Amino acid sequence: MTCRFAIDGKVITYTLKRSARRSIGFKVDHHGLTVAAPERASLSYIEQALAAKARWILKALDKVQADRLDTLAPIIWQDGTIFPFLGKDCSLHLVKTLSSRNRFIQTDGELILQTTRADAESVTKTMRNWLKAQAKTILLSRLADQADTMQLTYDKAALSNATRRWGSCTAKRHIRLNWRLVLTDWSLMDYVIVHELAHLTELNHSPRFWAIVEEWYPDWRQARQKLNALGPRLFTLFPE
Repeated sequence: MTCRFAIDGKVITYTLKRSARRSIGFKVDHHGLTVAAPERASLSYIEQALAAKARWILKALDKVQADRLDTLAPIIWQDGTIFPFLGKDCSLHLVKTLSSRNRFIQTDGELILQTTRADAESVTKTMRNWLKAQAKTILLSRLADQADTMQLTYDKAALSNATRRWGSCTAKRHIRLNWRLVLTDWSLMDYVIVHELAHLTELNHSPRFWAIVEEWYPDWRQARQKLNALGPRLFTLFPE
């Protein structure tokens, strides 16, 4: 059974397993947090135990996350590489061609790259350029549409290569969106776009600012949590 519990303002998802045991036990591994509880233990009793163990749980989850990131390295672009795109896994398939121009053919779950140069350096450069081109088309178009919907105007919009921020908005009404958003799903892109557009009205994170965000994107808390979880992984796999 999958459950959720808020610890220090952070929503933790855990797996609850019941058995004939007498006490509550906790385990944190690469699958996340597992709580083993007696058959008759109430949910409120379990949550009290979670609250009492909050510091240990958060520390253990952070360690698992850090260990996972230590094993990650920038993605290697080659035939068969699986990468995220628009929130779904996509497989890269390389096809040698005599044409002097690269050609991309996108199907459901697969991206075919027809190219004369299939060495790692060339494919890496080609894929990086393709992803950023897709990001520019998708994100800036979506930004313009959402700005029209919210009846807001900005002076400039561009992509960002920041390694910690998903977007930014300046006092000069310049908006920047991290190109890696194109790796996530549509709903997360929309959250960041609404977030930055809201800064055109409130250049802060005041209650009024969040009220604007909630008006246009009610599930912003869940989206923010997903992005916080995705960020370290995507920024490690795609450093440039």
